[in-house]
Amino acid sequence: MPPNATHYLQMCDLGIFGAYKHHLQTLRRNNTHDTPEQVGVLAVSALHQAMVPINLFNSFRKSGLQQKWNAQRRSYIEICHDSFIAVLEAIEADKLLLKYTGTKQTRKRAKKPSGYINEEEMLQFDCLGRFN
Repeated sequence: MPPNATHYLQMCDLGIFGAYKHHLQTLRRNNTHDTPEQVGVLAVSALHQAMVPINLFNSFRKSGLQQKWNAQRRSYIEICHDSFIAVLEAIEADKLLLKYTGTKQTRKRAKKPSGYINEEEMLQFDCLGRFN
């Protein structure tokens, strides 16, 4: 995925947190000297204002998930591929899938006679069932 595109997968980032921050700043604008108790009351009030159903539905819609109804009036989620067109175009334009390289080994270390020196070697042997 291209940089800064993970927010498409995080529904609360899209709809709830932004609205919460906006409501909290609006409520705090008139209070110049806040006590911890007042900040708590304002935070709860802002959370109630941000957690309205329309914000929840819109946050899922922005992330590419749409609510659908079947013949029995049961709700299910369908992925809207149009929401991901911008992300896919950015990947193709920047050729990010070709830029991936693995981690660079900076130091070569010899095995210690008492065991393994890094977790990767231990996991390789663990996959072989040597530690079970």
